[in-house]
Amino acid sequence: MKAKHAVFILFSALVCVHVHATTLDFKNVYFKAGQPIAGGNLSDSAVKFNDYAVPALNANASTFLSLKSNAKVKIVGFTDDKECQGDGCNALSLRRAQLVNAWLLSHGFPAERLLAPEGHGSSDPIDTNATADGQQRNRRAEFQIIEPSEQP
Repeated sequence: MKAKHAVFILFSALVCVHVHATTLDFKNVYFKAGQPIAGGNLSDSAVKFNDYAVPALNANASTFLSLKSNAKVKIVGFTDDKECQGDGCNALSLRRAQLVNAWLLSHGFPAERLLAPEGHGSSDPIDTNATADGQQRNRRAEFQIIEPSEQP
């Protein structure tokens, strides 16, 4: 009996992970190189602001808010490793996260569901920095879902 029960639990966990992964398809917001400058805005700094960034942000917010969970969102910004150096990368990536965070708040996203934005510089590339296309994909802000047990 115990062996069957363990198999059922394992199977259930795999199904939940699969459903969770397919229902939470968040899109990143991508940025022009070196943008935003201090005091800049999202519409001038994001790549394809009206054609991609706004629909992505609206879809991300809607998907997240449809969750039946106490999870929160942290917006994390990143850079490529060519556009800045050292602390400059952390500051640039933080500005990216702050702009996305501010946009969400100004468009009705509940403040209590957002954690403080963070900038991680070029520490976590999702593509190669050896090509212009790869660098573009690395200049991003992304939604990270933080479950209650992981919240500060």
